[in-house]
Amino acid sequence: QVVTDIDDTVKSSGGLSLAGIPLGGVDTSYARGSFYPGVFQFGLELSCARLPPGRPPARVAVLTARAVEFKALLEIKQSTKLC
Repeated sequence: QVVTDIDDTVKSSGGLSLAGIPLGGVDTSYARGSFYPGVFQFGLELSCARLPPGRPPARVAVLTARAVEFKALLEIKQSTKLC
């Protein structure tokens, strides 16, 4: 199984901070909430590694230190282009 973080790993935090404390990460190279190019393909490739041909990819577990506080911001909704 592949395990990944969200903040500045899958999507950019945009470097947003509150009172000088970063809220999820420090990357300012992409706009806040932007998914990094190629991140989903990379996750798929990792999920398929070492599997026999024809087997479905392993699930990807997404972790974050702020799961409860930021659920509404981090949740991938059914209406997004990814689903």
